[in-house]
This record gives sequence, C-alpha cells and structure tokens, in this order.
Amino acid sequence: MQSEAPRRICVLLLRVGFIFCSVVSGALLMAWEMSWSIRTLAPPQQMALLVAFFVHLGIGVCVMLCLMCVRRFASVSPRMPRAILATSLCLFFVCCDLLVAIAFPRFETRDPNFLMHPIRGWDSAPHHRSIADGATVLTDELGMRIDDECPSSEKQSGPSALFVGDSLTLGWGVKYRETFAARSIELLKQHHATLKLHPRLGATAGYDTFQEAHWLEDIGLETNPSFVVLQFCLNDVCVSFDPERVWANRLAGGRFCPGPPLSWSGIGRGIYMWNNLPRTNTGLSSIGAQVEWFGITELLKSPESPRVCQAWDRVIVWLDRFEASCRAACVPMLLIYFPVTDQLSDPMKSRASQARLAEWSTRRGVVFVDMLPEYLRRTSDGNLACRTYFIDLTHPSVEGHRVAGEVLANALERMPVVQSLSKR
Repeated sequence: MQSEAPRRICVLLLRVGFIFCSVVSGALLMAWEMSWSIRTLAPPQQMALLVAFFVHLGIGVCVMLCLMCVRRFASVSPRMPRAILATSLCLFFVCCDLLVAIAFPRFETRDPNFLMHPIRGWDSAPHHRSIADGATVLTDELGMRIDDECPSSEKQSGPSALFVGDSLTLGWGVKYRETFAARSIELLKQHHATLKLHPRLGATAGYDTFQEAHWLEDIGLETNPSFVVLQFCLNDVCVSFDPERVWANRLAGGRFCPGPPLSWSGIGRGIYMWNNLPRTNTGLSSIGAQVEWFGITELLKSPESPRVCQAWDRVIVWLDRFEASCRAACVPMLLIYFPVTDQLSDPMKSRASQARLAEWSTRRGVVFVDMLPEYLRRTSDGNLACRTYFIDLTHPSVEGHRVAGEVLANALERMPVVQSLSKR
C-alpha cells in the first residue's frame, strides 16, 4: 500500500492540474471570442488573451498525457509527487503572469503615440491614429493633428496659421473641428469670404515652452506659416521647477519600451505601471496631491516664492527664443493664455501669471489674449464657469474651445497679416 501512495498522490495532482487548465482554457477561449466580436479589448490585449489560451491548452494536454502514463504503473518513485508539485507551482506562476499580461500587454506591441527625440524628449508620431479622452486624433507626416473626418485637409496648400502648444492646442477630449484653433480660422473665413487660410495644429501632449520653441525652429517654421499662435498654460511654468523629474514622469508608462525584463513579464509590467503612473479615481485628496506636486497651487500664491520667480525667469528665456525665431522668419506671433479652474472658482487667486505674460507681450510687441476674463465675463459664477468651460484642471471643454475660438478670431482679425490675407 505504501508503494501505491505516491502514485495516488501523483494521479490526484495531475487530475487537479488538468481540471484547472481545462477550466481556464475554456474561460480564455470564451473571453477571446467575446472580445473579438464586440471589440472590448485592444488588439494587443486580444493577442495576449489568445497566447494565454494556447499556453494553458498546451499545459493541459501535457498534464493529460502524464496522467495517462502514471495510471499505467502500479507504483512510482516517492520523489515523483514532489517533482510534480514543484513543476505545478512553477507553471502556476507562469499562468498568473500570462493572465496579468492581458491587462498589461507588451509595450512594443502597443501602437506608439510618440517617438523619442534627443532634445525635445518626444514628438507626436506621424501618420498615427489614437484616442485622447474619447476623441480621435489623426496626425500627418509631421505629427500635426489633422481633421479625422476629412484627412485630405492634410494636403491643403496656401496660407496657413500655425498653432503651437500642448494638449490644450491638440484638443484633448474634443474633435478636431471643435478645437479653438479650427474654430477661430473657420470664423475668420465666415467674416472674410475671400480669405484662404487653413490651420495647422503643431501641438504635442505634455510639451512645455522650451520644447515648443525648439519644435518651432526645427519643424514649425519649415511649413511657412502666415502667422503663429502660441498657447500657454501654467503647466509650462511647473516643468521649470524640476524639469528632469517631470520629464521622467511623463516618459513613464511603457511609451518607450523601458527594458527587456518588462517585455516578457506581465507581472513586471503591471508593477512598473503601478509604480510609475499616477493613480486615478482615488478621491479628491489624491488629485489634490498631484496638483500640489505639479506646483499649480504654488504658482497661484501671493507673494511669489523664490522658486516660482526662478521658474518664470527660465520660461521668459524660452518665450524670448520663441519670439525671436518668429521675428527672424518675419512671421507675426500671438500669445493666448488659458487659465486653470482654480483661477475661475476663486477670485482671490493670484493673477501674477497673466501680468507677467502681458508685460512680456508688450515689451516684445506680441498680441496677448487672456481667456480668464473672457470666461468670467460670460458666466458670473466661477464654479459654474469651471463646469461649463473645462473638463478638468486645465483642459477646456467643447464650450471652452468655442469661446476661445471666438475671442481668438476677434484678436486675429485685427492683426495686419490677416487683413492683408483677406484682401488677396
């Protein structure tokens, strides 16, 4: 009887393993068929699901063959149960890793939204389609956003208006035709029937003023724009607090393939994502901590701290470089400032940022548009203005873009370059 005990234990372990693999394989197959039919998962996740199914199916077949072999013997070695148990534990971790990999597919299988750049850090990927908070973003050969409903607009010739900025100019969460850039040019065309002008959205999510100035010199001015509109937000100043730390945070999340160990381990990728990406849906306290980390609250305090003054000094240098590039190319420039929701909801917040930009614009001869008084003028209640014109701390809503487009169109209409283009 003692000689048969190891064999019985082996049979029991192999049966449990076979049942486990069969159940998991069936569940994975059903999940893959459902995800493929109703498109609930991204293609890389569907592939990871299919790989997990075949691996579990293969393990199940091997376990079944081992079970058939063990049953033929009257007795087996006493070490056999230990070997099967050790192998089962190893395979269990492999199975867990494959299941976790479904939620965190390999980085190199993801369609990259960005391409690495040695100076700017990253650029928007050319000829790429992605989703930005529910809105489809389609880019041309230069990485500029184009109308996804009419991609042929990429080939438009003639005078162009170049809009440079970050995710606000890109139109985070809104359609191309709903962005303030597209709306402002459309309004100008309605006022001037003979005006031949089309917008070019030279915007990349996460950019600051330094990256925008370098992009303008490297790519933007090569498009020969008739004029340039630079969008500014307080995030541009926050980056100057600690540029290396902020850039490292932006590059996290597997956008640029962080290394071989994370390429084959689903659990490793999950841990990496958990440690590097900011938490979401964790309550107002967590959101407040993130805002504090980026320094928005510090920027709105009065008097300004020495760190804020130093950051603004660096930003002014980058703004000077941006304006000098436009002046050297004989291209007029306009600066538009978008507030954060804290400036709308609390009238006691500092307006020093707008004052600095207004003073800089006057000194450099640049047209300056401040959207803060425009939003407040249309809605007396600051909290209502936040809900109406913004979808989060910094990004305008569809209505916010509409108002900005109207205000910007009025400012552009008074510029000599637009008046000259309308007379051609």
